[in-house]
Amino acid sequence: MIPGQKRVSVALGLLGLFALFLVWQLFSRDWSLPGLGFRLPAPNVLPSWPYVEVVSPLNEETWPYRVFKSSPLNPPNISIGISHSRLADGYLFLTPGSRGIHRGEQQNGPHIITPANELVYASPSRTSTHFNGFRVQRWEQAPCLTFWRGDIVAGRGYGDLVLLDDEYRETSVSLQADIRHSPLLRHVPGLMDFHEQELTPRNTVLVTAYNETSVDLSPIGGLSNGTVTDSMFFEVDMGTGQVLFSWSALDLFPITSSRLPIVSNLSAVQADTSYDAFHINSVQLVGQDYLISSRHHWAVYLVSGEDGHVIWTLGGDSHDASDFGPLPVPGQFRWQHDVRAHNVTEHDMLLSLFDNHCRATEVCTRASRGLLIRLRLPPDRRQVPEVVRSIDAGDAKQAPSQGNFQIELQHGNQLASYGPVPVVREFGPPEHGSPLLWEGRFGHDDFAQSYRAYKSPWHATPRDWDPSLVLVQQGGRQGAGQRVVHGHVSWNGATDVERWNVYMKHPMQKRRTLYAVTAKMGFETVFELALPDDTCVQVAAVQAGHEVRLSNVACL
Repeated sequence: MIPGQKRVSVALGLLGLFALFLVWQLFSRDWSLPGLGFRLPAPNVLPSWPYVEVVSPLNEETWPYRVFKSSPLNPPNISIGISHSRLADGYLFLTPGSRGIHRGEQQNGPHIITPANELVYASPSRTSTHFNGFRVQRWEQAPCLTFWRGDIVAGRGYGDLVLLDDEYRETSVSLQADIRHSPLLRHVPGLMDFHEQELTPRNTVLVTAYNETSVDLSPIGGLSNGTVTDSMFFEVDMGTGQVLFSWSALDLFPITSSRLPIVSNLSAVQADTSYDAFHINSVQLVGQDYLISSRHHWAVYLVSGEDGHVIWTLGGDSHDASDFGPLPVPGQFRWQHDVRAHNVTEHDMLLSLFDNHCRATEVCTRASRGLLIRLRLPPDRRQVPEVVRSIDAGDAKQAPSQGNFQIELQHGNQLASYGPVPVVREFGPPEHGSPLLWEGRFGHDDFAQSYRAYKSPWHATPRDWDPSLVLVQQGGRQGAGQRVVHGHVSWNGATDVERWNVYMKHPMQKRRTLYAVTAKMGFETVFELALPDDTCVQVAAVQAGHEVRLSNVACL
C-alpha cells in the first residue's frame, strides 16, 4: 500500500458521505406543481465532487496549476501551508503574474479563488499585458470589481482602469492628461499608472501617473540634462472622464529629498534612464484632502484638496522631517506601500501600511510587515505616534517591492501580501494576538508576483457566457444500451449556484426531461450517470431555488 493511501481513502469516503448529506438537504423538497393537482416524481439525486487535476511543470520557474475538463482556465494551484477556522468570509482577489522574462505562472490575469483553493473566476491572459490591483470597490452605490490593465516598465505602468459589475459587464476608464511616457516603451495602451485606482464616494477615481520630465540631476551625481519620472496623481470624474484635480511631486519637492540612490535598480546615470525620486504608490481621499505614500521618501503626506500644498508629513525614520513626534523604533518604516487612513476624527486617526523595510539590491534588516500607527491630530512634534500593531509571522519574510496590508476584515482579521514573494497570509484579530490563521503560496519567489492581494465577499452571475458542460465516457457500461459517463460542469464567475438540474434529451429534439439533481462542488462539478445511447445531456444552474441559466447540450 502506498504510504498515506488508507488515510486518503478514508478522507475521500467521508467527503462522499458529506456530499450525499448535502444533496439530501438540498433536495428534500416538494416537487408538486401548484394548481395542476398532481405531483411530479422527485428526480434522481446524483452524488457530486469537485474535479481536481494539477499539472506540475518540469522546470524550476513555472508554478503548478489546475486544469479542468469543461474550461480552458489554468489558475495557480495554491499551496496551503496553514489553515484554521475562524477565517473571514470572502474570496481571495489576486493578479498572479510572471516576473521579468520568467514564466512563473501558466496563466496571468485577475483571479478570484477560495481559501480552499477552488477557482471562482478568472479573466486570463497569456500575453504580455499586465494586471494589478484586483479588488471589490463600490461604484454608484453597488459593489463592483476593479483592476488595472496595461504595460509595465521600470517600476511604473501605462494603462487603463477596468470595472466589472455583478454580471461581469466591462467598463473602462482612461486618463486624459499631458503625460510623457517612458522612452523604453514605443507605444502605451494608456497613461494611468498601476499603483492606485481608488474609487471615491463622489463618483470619482484617484489614479497615479508617471511623467517623464527633464531635470538637472547634477546635485545628486547625475546628468545635468537628466530625466525624472515625476510622481503625479489625478482625481477623475467617472462619468465624463474629466480631470478634476492634479498633483505633481516635482512642484513641491527637490530631488535631493529622495532616499533612492542615483544608481539603483530603478535609475542610473545613463541618458535613457529616468530617476524615480518620489515614487507615489497609494492615494486615498481623506475628507476633502488626499493621503499619499512616497516610497522613495519613506514618508506619508496629507495634501490639500484645494491647492495641493502639504498639510502634514509623517516620516518613516526618526531622523526624518516630520510634523509628528519621532516614531518609536518598532514603528519606523522604509520603502512602504498601501498607506490607508482609518477611523479619522478631528482628534486622531489610524494609519495602516505595508512596511517593506527594504528594496531590491539592498540588504534587508527587518522582516516586511503590516503596520498600524495611531496619530494624534492636529500634528504636534511633542506627541509621539503610537504603534498599535506590527504584523508578521516571525519568519523574516522580506518583500523588496509591492505588497499590501488589509485590515478590518470580518472577526477583526487582517490580510497581508508580499509582492514578489507570492504568499498571502490571513491573521486573526489583534485582541487574540494576531495569530497566523491561513497561508497560501501561488508561485516561486522572484518568478511570480501579485502587486496586491485582497479578501472580500462577492456575488455575481455572468451575463455573457453560459455554464460549460463536457461529458467524459468511463470504461464500463451499465445495462443494455447505457454508458457510464462523467459530466463535468463549470460556470466561470458564478458565485451563487447551489445545484445543477440534469436534463436528458434526444439530439434531434428540443424537448428535455429532468433526470436528476446534483450539488455544485468546487469550480468544476463532476457527477456520474448511466447515459442511454443516442441521448444528450444539458444542465441548468439553480440559484435560490430557481433555474437561472442553461448550459450547452453535450453529447458523446
